[in-house]
Amino acid sequence: MALLLACSLGLVMAAPTSATVNSVSIPSPTTAAPSKMRAGTEVDVVFNLTRTGSAGEYVDYIIEIYQRSAIISSWNGTMPLDSGDTLVSPMIIRAGAAEGSYTVWVAVRHPIGTGS
Repeated sequence: MALLLACSLGLVMAAPTSATVNSVSIPSPTTAAPSKMRAGTEVDVVFNLTRTGSAGEYVDYIIEIYQRSAIISSWNGTMPLDSGDTLVSPMIIRAGAAEGSYTVWVAVRHPIGTGS
């Protein structure tokens, strides 16, 4: 049983500080270039940021993979702005996930009260 994973939409949330996340894009996986995997295995979610800010400031991110309205994989983390504008996050697809297409959702924000 193979699963087909495609991206949906990157949501951008920005806080009123010196760092701003201007946009988020998900180059992989996408509808045009889906990833195929089996339940219980890993898929890399790649997202790119367009942002402004100083080295040493951080952004928080959340990645969720949905099967209809159910979350079958999720991860959140913090990334320093000086680590580059692309992040690759391995996501484990829950065992028992049914065959089909899924939606990838990424949200990135600069937390209020942090940074230099």
